[in-house]
Amino acid sequence: MEVPGVKDGDDLSNGKHKKQCLQAIGRRMALCFKSGDCLVVENIKCSRQVEYDYDERHDIKLYCFETISAPICDYTAIIAATNETLAATNATILSQHL
Repeated sequence: MEVPGVKDGDDLSNGKHKKQCLQAIGRRMALCFKSGDCLVVENIKCSRQVEYDYDERHDIKLYCFETISAPICDYTAIIAATNETLAATNATILSQHL
C-alpha cells in the first residue's frame, strides 16, 4: 500500500521519516474534514478530535475509525429520487419546446 511521504526503503522508526509520513497523511485527511469533524463512508465512521499540544505548541489531530452496523444514509434512494427529478425536469423542458 502506498503511504504518502514514504519512499521505498524509508525507515518509519526514523523520526524524520515518521514525521514526514504523518504530515503527508494529515494533509490528505484535512481535505476530507473541511466541513466537520465526522465523516461516514458506507459503514465506516471516522471522527476527528483536535487537542492542543502544550509542549510542541500546536494542535494535534486524532482520528478514530469505527465500524457502524449500517450505513447512515441510503444513497440508492437519494440517487433514485434525483434521477426521477431530472427525468421530470427534462420532460417538462421537452414539452415546452415541442
